[in-house]
Amino acid sequence: MRAFHWLFGLSDAFLAATPPGEIEAHTFNLIMVLVFFIGITGFIAHAIGLAIQRGGGRWFLGKLVALAVYWILVVNIL
Repeated sequence: MRAFHWLFGLSDAFLAATPPGEIEAHTFNLIMVLVFFIGITGFIAHAIGLAIQRGGGRWFLGKLVALAVYWILVVNIL
């Protein structure tokens, strides 16, 4: 993750240590990471489902390219 942050010039804000007494901050960060990974997993599962249903890898590759372009734009805009 550090290499990814360094490569794209992202902030180190999420890598900063949170004081032990701030359990809400730890919980919020954990939930946000889980939501992110659940969303990515759902997106890829949907792409695989379309590829199986339509009988081709174009759907899968197309959706993965769309996902990559979306995240590149998000990272570069923010």
